[in-house]
Amino acid sequence: MPEGATFEPDYIAMNAGGNVFDGKLMGFDTAVFHSGKQALVVPASNGGFEYRMLAVPVPGNTFWVRLFIRISTEFGNTDHDTLYMGSRVPQGTYNGDEAVEISEQSNQLLLNKNDALYSQSGPGDPAGSGAAGPKLPANTWLCMETLFDGATNSVQVYSEGELLIDAKNYGAGGAYKTFRFGYESFHDARSIWYDDLVVSATRVGCP
Repeated sequence: MPEGATFEPDYIAMNAGGNVFDGKLMGFDTAVFHSGKQALVVPASNGGFEYRMLAVPVPGNTFWVRLFIRISTEFGNTDHDTLYMGSRVPQGTYNGDEAVEISEQSNQLLLNKNDALYSQSGPGDPAGSGAAGPKLPANTWLCMETLFDGATNSVQVYSEGELLIDAKNYGAGGAYKTFRFGYESFHDARSIWYDDLVVSATRVGCP
């Protein structure tokens, strides 16, 4: 767990009496993990819209994230669902965000900012051109790295050291204030595990 992480949205945390790691909203899985003795798990819900994220303060308007992720189903279908994001709102809120989301849509992994898409093939919805793009396999630990560069409005997404998306002149907005990870589900129910997550001013790399 990164230092200072808080559950969002906070009203759900209040309704849960602060117990958001009860295994329903989130939990700690001692059977499935990348290293150590446990991993954070966001268990599958019943589907439909649900926002379950942990918000972490970022070191500045440009920052790197390194995390290990495991997903119970292949990530990269036609629906809009989100794993993590660089957020423009502080902890304690999620309304009105201009976040850059690492999402799925148009049968691939891509970036989504208020429905403005950027895929491996470039800006715009790749569905119109039929351009294929990367997907994340099911039930496999992957080392993901992402650069959120607010100074140049660029985002880079890596998986296992391979550059999947190199977005330039994309994602402009206010300064990044938090990094959020968990699951923003619009359609698909799936379980997601996170482990060995680092938010840093510089690239940490995959061990």
